[in-house]
Amino acid sequence: MSGRRRITHPRGGKPSAEPPGRVLGVGLDLVEVNRVRAAIARWDRRFLQRLYTSEELECCRGQARRLAGRLAAKEAVLKAMGTGLRLGNWREIAVTRDELGAPQVSVGGRLGEEARRRGIERFMVSITHTAELAAAVVIALGG
Repeated sequence: MSGRRRITHPRGGKPSAEPPGRVLGVGLDLVEVNRVRAAIARWDRRFLQRLYTSEELECCRGQARRLAGRLAAKEAVLKAMGTGLRLGNWREIAVTRDELGAPQVSVGGRLGEEARRRGIERFMVSITHTAELAAAVVIALGG
């Protein structure tokens, strides 16, 4: 090997020579699935359209545990950035899947501008859930 580190996707994807980057922040969040279920029952589309992109809603198909996982990831992004939501809105954070089904995060709008200002180039995310709880951890990476 020529001195370049090879990083393999955890699900066996093609190797990447891209270095992981410097850790600029870490966020962790836990969401109760029943609270998301209750919010959907009370507010329906109004709640869903305030927090989630159309792609996220299509992917989750109304499943409260999947929506709770994405909400936990969005909260974890805000914690990793150290900003809270005061600079933007929930829909500026999109939690989607890559070609292998692994979660990925993109941040746009004012939150995206702030992420770039802070030197954040990308996020790594992991989401898990049970019937009762959803959790996510996010690592903000930069040069």
